[in-house]
Amino acid sequence: EILALIPPPAEKTEEQNSILSEDRCLILETVPNPASNFTRVKYQISEDADISLFLYDNQGKRIKTIPAGTQSKGINFIKIETSDLPEGMYFYTILLDGIASAKEKLLIVK
Repeated sequence: EILALIPPPAEKTEEQNSILSEDRCLILETVPNPASNFTRVKYQISEDADISLFLYDNQGKRIKTIPAGTQSKGINFIKIETSDLPEGMYFYTILLDGIASAKEKLLIVK
């Protein structure tokens, strides 16, 4: 008889949890994009959830975390202030209950 020992799965941090669950969140639009002072993300979620948005520079470094709190199922909005950021390409991810659920590009121009 062979007995295999399987270690329990390690807990993932927010940064490691990169599997996108697009069935839970759909980004409908990012307006304006390109942005100068701010942009507004319109998204739809399939269930009530605690929402956050992570903004990354083009090197993959997280530069902003925007907590939106508990949002209701349906269409919601998050405003991203961009006036303090240099021109360039950025990426953002919307997290539902700490799980990355949608990802999009954002261009900032001055």
